[in-house]
Amino acid sequence: MKMHIDIIIVSNLSLDLSKFNNLNFKKFEFANIQRNYIITDANEKITFDYLIIDTFVPSLPILKENKHIITNQFFETSIENVFAIGEINSSKKSLLEQLNIICEYIQNPF
Repeated sequence: MKMHIDIIIVSNLSLDLSKFNNLNFKKFEFANIQRNYIITDANEKITFDYLIIDTFVPSLPILKENKHIITNQFFETSIENVFAIGEINSSKKSLLEQLNIICEYIQNPF
């Protein structure tokens, strides 16, 4: 069976996701992420529009520099609609600030 969730968050971090409450999202501590915007969870395939990660994902060819994922000012990686949070992006902003910026961008991309 296939289902769709707008925003997938894959993180082991303790996150304040209250900003996402009115959005269609799901948080996983671990997920098998495929390059074609599908993850597998308990034999269920889930498609998504946006992905937020806090670690390297081998199946995604994201640009890296040293031990960090390269992101833009919205924490979007070199793959459109894939965002990196936490220490992996080398930002000085707090996790909450990063998530707020991403959430605002997703809701108002222009």
